Amino acid sequence: ASALVMLSMVSITSCAVRKMTDLNGEVMFELPYRAGYYLKETKAPEGYYRNDEKYVVIISEGYDFEKNILEFNVTDKKIPVVDTGDNSNLYIWYASAASSLSGAVYILLRRRKQNR
Repeated sequence: ASALVMLSMVSITSCAVRKMTDLNGEVMFELPYRAGYYLKETKAPEGYYRNDEKYVVIISEGYDFEKNILEFNVTDKKIPVVDTGDNSNLYIWYASAASSLSGAVYILLRRRKQNR
């Protein structure tokens, strides 16, 4: 399950880049300018609440990307699974319905043949 993450410049929020995280929950952005950026999750992975926090990243002049990779760890809260208490196996109900339906069709076809 992937999250959708948005990166936008602080000064130009209308110019944003959105990327999906990979299977490990990681995403990489290239920061072309030394400026301020917002990082925000816009869609949570399936089964998780969306993290509404907006992170501010400030890249100052002289920042060395080769030596210092920016890394953020964002944790989403898992949506609890509610046990409904219904542990019945639905395939048994489907099989019963299918056999009842096929039996009804058989009886109707047989009666139709007898009436001819």
